[in-house]
This record gives sequence, C-alpha cells and structure tokens, in this order.
Amino acid sequence: MGVAIEEMEHLQVVSLLLTVLGGAPNFRTQDFPYEIDIYPFPLNIEPLSAHSLAKYVYVEASRNNINLGHPENQSPERQAFLQRLYKFLPVQKANQIGSLYGNIIDLMNNVQIENKEGWIEQLENIRTSGEVDHFEFFKEVFLGKSEGLAVGSGASNV
Repeated sequence: MGVAIEEMEHLQVVSLLLTVLGGAPNFRTQDFPYEIDIYPFPLNIEPLSAHSLAKYVYVEASRNNINLGHPENQSPERQAFLQRLYKFLPVQKANQIGSLYGNIIDLMNNVQIENKEGWIEQLENIRTSGEVDHFEFFKEVFLGKSEGLAVGSGASNV
C-alpha cells in the first residue's frame, strides 16, 4: 500500500510538471500492451510469484544494485541474492525506473521553466525513492524477509 501511495504522489509531481511545460495531465488508460519499447519487460497483470517479484526488484533497482559485476568483490549474501534474482528474470533490457527518470532530468536541462532546480530535485527524489526504498522493499519481499509476509501463509515460499 505504501508503494502504491508513493506512486500516486509521483504521478502528481509528473502531472504538475506536464502542466508547467504546457502539456495536460493524461489519466486515460491505455490498452495492453503499453508502449512496449520503454518497459524493461512485457507488462502483464499476473499473480505474485518469484518471477513477477524479480521483475519489480530489477525495475526499481539502480544499475549498481543488480550488477553482477565482479563476484570476487561481493559478499556471499549478495552473490546469492543476485544469482537467485537472475534465475527468475526473463531477458533484461536497459530500461529501469531510475534510468527513465534520469533521461527526463537530462531533458529538463534543455527547457526554460520557473523553478527548474526545484522540479529537478523532485524528479531526483522520485528516482531515489525507487532505487533505494522501493528496491529494498521488493528485494525483501522477493527474499521472503518482508515483515508484511505472514508466517505460514505460503507467501515466503514465493
């Protein structure tokens, strides 16, 4: 619920920015699939599973959080997490929430609007909340360590 509320707050910021830039907020639904090329994975409504959670972990992570990189420089716990994550991921694309917001921030440098620094700060806050808070939340659920998972519910076996 907390992530959903934060996402609605993010929608508010982006919608207000659109109006400042001369656009209009758009709340109409799109048909599935959405603009496929911007999503790291096909967008499907699906049950909670290790596969669906792995996608959320990946999408919210910064590149540093999920970089397989040099295993010799990683703790055994991190190596185990990354191995488990990539076991459940479909083929990855480069797009992640943080990188998409990074692109928007880069584009903001080319526009002239009042309080540009304030808007960039808000966009950076959104990117950070995903790459830190949301990533950690989905990682804990994926690993079955979230306090929200009731013992004996079977959820921790995801």
